[in-house]
Amino acid sequence: MSVDIKTYNDLEQELESARITLIALNDSIRRFAGRSPKLSKDRHENKSLYEAKRSDYDRQCQKSYPEATIKKRNYESKSVFNRLSSPTLRCNEEDLKPKLTSRVIRELPSRQEIVAAQGTDSESRARNRRIFGSLLGTLHKFCQEESRLKQKEEKKAKIEKKLEEQEILERESLKKERALLFLDRKRKQMDIKKLELKMSRLKDFETWKTSTKYLRSYIKTKSFPPIHYRPKVMSKKTEKLLSESQNGLTELLSQKNEVLKKDLSLIEESFRMNEFDDDEYSDRFSHMSRNFIDEENADDDETLRCPNSVVSAVSFIKGDADFKENNRNSNETTLSSSVVVVKHISSNTDLQ
Repeated sequence: MSVDIKTYNDLEQELESARITLIALNDSIRRFAGRSPKLSKDRHENKSLYEAKRSDYDRQCQKSYPEATIKKRNYESKSVFNRLSSPTLRCNEEDLKPKLTSRVIRELPSRQEIVAAQGTDSESRARNRRIFGSLLGTLHKFCQEESRLKQKEEKKAKIEKKLEEQEILERESLKKERALLFLDRKRKQMDIKKLELKMSRLKDFETWKTSTKYLRSYIKTKSFPPIHYRPKVMSKKTEKLLSESQNGLTELLSQKNEVLKKDLSLIEESFRMNEFDDDEYSDRFSHMSRNFIDEENADDDETLRCPNSVVSAVSFIKGDADFKENNRNSNETTLSSSVVVVKHISSNTDLQ
């Protein structure tokens, strides 16, 4: 899978825009939840710390003043509420007395006696009819009011039901929106990590490319260990050797460029499929960086093991290559500058 290699500045701009978007997402989450995403954890930690300090303080007070706690307990046992709540002897005596049933029976008049006492004259009957009619009218009025109130209550119940349904829908929509905000926040954090990895890998490649572009003016020997030199006067043979060395550097640069594309493609695919966590992608990126460094410094390690040469030429001395891995800061230097010491030789000298 081919990947278009972006420049370091483009990746830096994308990283800055991603961080700004992450800050906006955190503000939106704070507006929905009423707190920042990490505030609840800090609050629980502060609460547990306060409880631990409080328990230590109480324990020290008990050790320092044991008599105060005993006096406090004795004082609490002599409170007014304890005396009032305790059962008295008088109540106990009343409970122990036997209960006797009363023999006084109240005699109630029968219905016939009541009707006879009210009388059966026309005035009593008319009065009874009026009372009965008023009772029926009152009951009928209550029935009408109840029917009207029932209709109002039904309308009110329908409106309340609609409001409850609308509130449930709003609550669900807010819940979904909040979940989407947290999901976008997580994705944006993953994008930031991906951009940081790409920037780190691209910075290593650019540093290596800058350190090797100075070698295009020098001839690389084919013997072991390889030596980079430049004659004082160029001949046809040395010009041919120089062109071969330049072609070799161009081929090496294309190979490193392909390796860089594969590494960037691996980072992109790994984050897209969500295959690894923080520790796993750190291990993978460290492995890629070590392979890149080992291939680059293979010739330099051989040069350091080289004995004294009789050739009047120049050794290509490379500085200390200190490639930081994923946990380094972006402002740290990754590769010290290369130093090439040149001693001119005559054109008759042939180095193979």
